[in-house]
Amino acid sequence: MSDQPPARYVGTPTRLRDGHDGAIYNLTGPQSLTGAERAAIASQFLGREIGFQIAPEAALREGFAQFGYPEVVIDALISIQKKFAAGGNDIVTGDVEKLSGRLARPFVETLGEALRALS
Repeated sequence: MSDQPPARYVGTPTRLRDGHDGAIYNLTGPQSLTGAERAAIASQFLGREIGFQIAPEAALREGFAQFGYPEVVIDALISIQKKFAAGGNDIVTGDVEKLSGRLARPFVETLGEALRALS
């Protein structure tokens, strides 16, 4: 078994043509979901409680420092985490359809298929 996920799970573009040089795409599902919503969906599939919590900044800083990250990197990672926690990345794009010609699949479908493939 390969340690690489099948392309259908990672949204690998299948029909790139000219005009994409330097482009940045955000491959999203058709719906924005919070971490708690994703955990609830995973809980349904796995038949057990999957929790979700946002780690306190002090705990993140301590953990990153234990791994030897420089303070400037820790500050950047904390900034990214704060953006996530505030919903700064809760977006839905049409990039999957634009690149693949297919509608983006809901998280519940993609997760279900991935979990069935692993079992």
